[in-house]
Amino acid sequence: MKHNNIIIMSALALVISLTGCGNTNKLSEYDMTGISFIEYTDIDTVCEDKELITAGSNLLSDQEDNLLLSYVVDSAIELSADLGDYDHLVFTNPKWIENFGDSGKLKPIEYSSLSKSMQEFLDSQMPILTNDGSVLPEGTGLYEYEVAVCLHFL
Repeated sequence: MKHNNIIIMSALALVISLTGCGNTNKLSEYDMTGISFIEYTDIDTVCEDKELITAGSNLLSDQEDNLLLSYVVDSAIELSADLGDYDHLVFTNPKWIENFGDSGKLKPIEYSSLSKSMQEFLDSQMPILTNDGSVLPEGTGLYEYEVAVCLHFL
């Protein structure tokens, strides 16, 4: 009986210590005052309309100093087979990291260290997404963002 109580108490202590690891809205812990969101689900519509392209370009240019960019590529394109050792492919800018991340957790990685399939994906897709049509424009880098791992026991 005493042995069972110790096991139950240990399990409860573990569950309580891991409650912060749940799936919560991570942005709720940040000050979002004055931040607006632009979200799209069908970029083809925007890219096929010259007026929308111009208006979007002007808007982003006007807001360049205030722009927080975070685009999770694999939420729009199935990449799980191409990601290799990584969970996600995210395009972001330093301003976004300053507001919502920790630049100390960024670790530079070499293009050549990526899986061949990820390199092929970037070679084919980045020229479409970049202004100058290159895979990694000047000022662009590849980084790994180190995050804490939470263990869940049932």
